[in-house]
Amino acid sequence: MEAEIVEAETITKVAWTEDLPEPKAPPKDKYLICHILFFLLGIVHILPISFLASANNFWLHKFRNVSDTTESDDNRTALQSYFSSARSVINTVPWVLLGIWNVLYGHRFKMMPKIIVTLIIETTVFAILTAFVEINTDSYQATFFGIALLSSAVLTAGNVVNIFSSTMLYPKFPHNYMKTCMMGEAASGIVCDILNVISVAIFSDVNDAALMYFLIGTFILAFTLGLLLLVSKMEFFQYCITSFPEDIKKKKTTNSDMKVAFKKIWIGILILMLVMGAMGSTHTSITSLVVSEGSGVWAKKYFSPVATFLLSDIFLLLGRFASSYIPVKIPEPILCAYSAFNALVFVPAIIFCNAKPRKHLSVLFPHDWEYALILGLFMLGNGYLFNTAITNIPRKTTKEESEVAFNIFNLFVGVAQMISNPVGLLFVKLL
Repeated sequence: MEAEIVEAETITKVAWTEDLPEPKAPPKDKYLICHILFFLLGIVHILPISFLASANNFWLHKFRNVSDTTESDDNRTALQSYFSSARSVINTVPWVLLGIWNVLYGHRFKMMPKIIVTLIIETTVFAILTAFVEINTDSYQATFFGIALLSSAVLTAGNVVNIFSSTMLYPKFPHNYMKTCMMGEAASGIVCDILNVISVAIFSDVNDAALMYFLIGTFILAFTLGLLLLVSKMEFFQYCITSFPEDIKKKKTTNSDMKVAFKKIWIGILILMLVMGAMGSTHTSITSLVVSEGSGVWAKKYFSPVATFLLSDIFLLLGRFASSYIPVKIPEPILCAYSAFNALVFVPAIIFCNAKPRKHLSVLFPHDWEYALILGLFMLGNGYLFNTAITNIPRKTTKEESEVAFNIFNLFVGVAQMISNPVGLLFVKLL
């Protein structure tokens, strides 16, 4: 879920720049290298969180009961059952704190150093996690559980700062560069999922597949960092950066500014809370525990990477595209009502899919196709609703109010996670 949240967030900050003037007659972008950079920046906005979420088979292996040779889904350990939901809860702390910091003080710090530092931090954490793939942690699983959660929190913190900093970069470039970044974001979740599927297809051993997977992730982050350092010295990049100098001394956002913006977007925030509440309480806290009705290679290796992660990202992307490109204007109150309907129908449906272990609730939807259909429709609706709530903000606020409105919206993303993710822990307990 975190990956989908971050993916949607950058689009919000891009929308308010549509009316800004473009630099006139800039130097040529040789070999389209800046386009490549912006595409990769879009990828890395999603990659750190998406990689950790998609590597579900690896986490299940790391936290397995080493004395249980059957590896039965009904005998999963507490660490296996609660890792995904615990990671979601832990990630809300840096999200909320840094969201508040960005609203109040983020404008005081230059964007390029922030982007570079966060990429260095994310690459370092990925390298550490890659090393742990080869380390046998069976004798200290609880300690590694804490290390993994801490790593996830650090990655989330870096990601939040990177997102907010990068969105200060895009308005300085022609608008097609922003679109290139959005393409990278749209493709990122699916790219991560496909890489995961390829890794488990090539290697029969879980550790070998995870090693390849995390090595690729580390390489993408390191390559993006290196390319950013190289491109930042190029004439075209420097021209665009200096065309719109940063104002790090502008006044702090006042309570009055926030109240005015909030009054104009409160329905969109309500839609956000309903959508994120539904997603935060089920995906991936519950969906990471859903297993196939069958057995064999599909059930053991491919079901979780394909049915839970690749499928959800594809349908989320379809929902976003439908919101962006189908010219149908639906009143926000109707969207709000559908958000409530979407949550009330699909959250219980997901809970009653074949998630294991479970001791209290029966399975009402045991078949793989039922789970795929439920999750697909759920994510399709969430993608449409979230994207629509975002793109409505520039239409309801002035250009001066838009940045404040987007900061408030993004802050409520963290608030929604803070409320809903602990509910996901409760749902796991109730299974």
